[in-house]
Amino acid sequence: MADAAVLTLAFLAAACAAFRMERHQRSVFERPAAAGWRRAFGAGAIGAAGAACVVAVATHGPAIGVVQWMWVLGLAAVAVGLVLSYRPRCLPWLAALAAFAAALTGAAA
Repeated sequence: MADAAVLTLAFLAAACAAFRMERHQRSVFERPAAAGWRRAFGAGAIGAAGAACVVAVATHGPAIGVVQWMWVLGLAAVAVGLVLSYRPRCLPWLAALAAFAAALTGAAA
């Protein structure tokens, strides 16, 4: 269950990092977001990545947890890149679904 939480938090972090970039904002939302939203997306990316790291380290220990976190974060970045390439308008919905799933897996643990 904790591995699912790491994966969903990593996907959420990668999506927030993509939403922070003006180019991706144009492809997803059709216009750039205000500066406050860009800061919020950046903080969300850092927070979700940090939470994923904490869950991975708490579950598997520091040696394996950090490696798992880095691997899953890379996998999530590739997934977000593919979604941005083929269905950019679906990314907010998938990010919301990832946040919901992360909350569910965190509550179940």
